[in-house]
Amino acid sequence: MVTQRISRVKALDLMKKTGGKFFTATFIKKDGSRRDMNCTYRADQPTADLGYVLVEDTALRKVDPTRCTRSVNIQTLEKLKIKGKEYRIG
Repeated sequence: MVTQRISRVKALDLMKKTGGKFFTATFIKKDGSRRDMNCTYRADQPTADLGYVLVEDTALRKVDPTRCTRSVNIQTLEKLKIKGKEYRIG
């Protein structure tokens, strides 16, 4: 698999354009640990800048659909996988 390097602005744009399709985001959590999350972009959010973006964690959706919304910090985003393509951020 070929990995393409993209900016944080482009990463946010790609997340928005998934159209509700699943993607994988790899990022650093607030506690410093790395997390891979399969998710979908929440279109019903305020204008997302390069801060936090709301997504739905697909694993949590199976357990409790009312509590599956999570935040991804674009500033700590390391990698995206969308439609079989892998993107490195930064």
